Amino acid sequence: MKNPLVSVIIPTYNRALTLQATIQSVLRQTYKEFEIIVIDDDSRDDTEQIINNFNDKKIIYIRQDHKGASFARNKGIENAKGEYIAFLDSDDIWLSTKIEKQLAVFKNSKFNPGVVYCGIGYIDENSEEIREEKLPAYKGNIFLYLLGARRNVVLGAGSTVLVKRECFKECGLLDENLPYRIDLELLIRISRKFTFDYVSEPLAKIRIHNKRMSSNIDSIIKGRDMLFEKIHNDLKKHRRVLAKYYYQTGVLYLKKGDTNKHREYILKSIRAFPLIRTIRALWR
Repeated sequence: MKNPLVSVIIPTYNRALTLQATIQSVLRQTYKEFEIIVIDDDSRDDTEQIINNFNDKKIIYIRQDHKGASFARNKGIENAKGEYIAFLDSDDIWLSTKIEKQLAVFKNSKFNPGVVYCGIGYIDENSEEIREEKLPAYKGNIFLYLLGARRNVVLGAGSTVLVKRECFKECGLLDENLPYRIDLELLIRISRKFTFDYVSEPLAKIRIHNKRMSSNIDSIIKGRDMLFEKIHNDLKKHRRVLAKYYYQTGVLYLKKGDTNKHREYILKSIRAFPLIRTIRALWR
C-alpha cells in the first residue's frame, strides 16, 4: 500500500530569519511522503530568496497579497494534495520523527481520530531551549474541553496538529475574520464530529519572542468575544462551561485593568453557574 501524502502548510510574513530552519526541520523528517506549501503573505524581506535557495521540488511557493495568516492557511489547504494536512508556523521547528509518529497514532489509535497532535518544547529567538516542555492530556471526544478552554488544550495547534483532509471537507476552513483564537475555533468545529489523539512527546519547538500575538491582550479579548458569539448556543447547553468562560473573560479584563468589565463578567459567571472561585473573584 502506498504511503499517504502529507501536506505541510507554512504561512509566513517577513520571517526570512527563521523560515530556513523551519523548512529544514520538515525536509529532515524520517517520513518522506510530503509536500511543503509555503504561503507568503506579501513579505518584504528575503523570503522568496530563501525558498529559491532550497531548489527542492517538494516545496511549493505561493505569494499572496497581505491578507493574514488565516487566509494563508486556507489557501494552503485549497492547494494541498495530501490525505493529511499539517500546519507549521514559520518561526517554529519540528523534531525529525514528528510526522512518522503521528501517522502511527492514526493507524493504531482506538479512537479513529480526525486530528493527532503532540507535545511542545520552547526555544528563544536564538533557538536556545527555554521553559519546561508540555505534554498533551486530552484525547477522544474533547469537545467540552475545547469549548471551555482558557487556552487551547491542543498544545501549539498552529504547529502541532496533523489533520485528516476530510475534517476540512466536513467542518470548513479557518474563520478569516477572527483576530485571535482562530485555531481553537476551528478545532471546536472539528471536535463536534471527530475525535482527537496525540503523541505524548514534545515533537514541535515553539519559538517565543516579543512579536507573538499571544502577548496582545486587546486582541485576545476581541477574539474571545467574537468566538463567544459563534459558540454561544453550545455554551448555553453546558452552564458550568458557560460560567467558566465568563470567569476567564473577567480575569482577562482584570489583567487589562478594567475592573468594571471584570465585575460584569464575574457576575455573569455566577448567574450561569455559581462556583466558589468565581464568588471569591468578586472581592479582588
